[in-house]
Amino acid sequence: MRKLALLILCLIPLYTIAQTGKVKIFGTVKDYKGRPIDSANVLLLNESFNPTHQTISDDDGKYSIEVSKGNYFGMAVVNMKHYGKTRLEYWAWNIPVDGDIEINPRYQKMEVYALNAFRPQGAYPSYIIYFRPMSLTKSQENQVEDIAPDLEKSEIDVEINGENVEIYSVQKVKEYNEDKDGNADYMSGYLLQTALPKQFHDDAQRFRVVLKDRETGDKGEAIYFLFDNNYK
Repeated sequence: MRKLALLILCLIPLYTIAQTGKVKIFGTVKDYKGRPIDSANVLLLNESFNPTHQTISDDDGKYSIEVSKGNYFGMAVVNMKHYGKTRLEYWAWNIPVDGDIEINPRYQKMEVYALNAFRPQGAYPSYIIYFRPMSLTKSQENQVEDIAPDLEKSEIDVEINGENVEIYSVQKVKEYNEDKDGNADYMSGYLLQTALPKQFHDDAQRFRVVLKDRETGDKGEAIYFLFDNNYK
């Protein structure tokens, strides 16, 4: 009986996990010298940009969030003591969580915002990637309206499913926006055309864009998951 009772006690946690369907998003928050960033807020956001789950990285930069299985609109990582002074923030988008998933944010003075990607139908086999980079150094300069760096291919790395892919073209474009009074305003973004990866995942393709501005030394990155099984 004692062995049976012990077995039942051991099975209770497994049964609870099966019943709740809970899984983890976890990882380590670091800078570009490999140093952990502690006390960083890690927030999962819905489409209204309201936090649905949140935690804080520990002294070693580690974090873990327990969530239900599903797709999550976005994840932001920021330490508000640093924000706007020595660092900006990190973003991940369209996160599929079917099981435990590891995301290791790295961030410094460059924020790679609004990362997105799609496969253009009827065009040369490739991906089109969009993002809006924002440089802390440029934002701190006086009389600087455009805080996006002037990037060349050599300053951009694109990984798809962990594989570095060739960048065919880089275009700096204007993104429409409105100021606080509702007047038309514009911010700079980038459109990239890249090669396809050699290997596709069955569920979602994982994009990672890493930037390093030669002029300022600012660095940043973001990730995006694309569900594109129809366009492999």
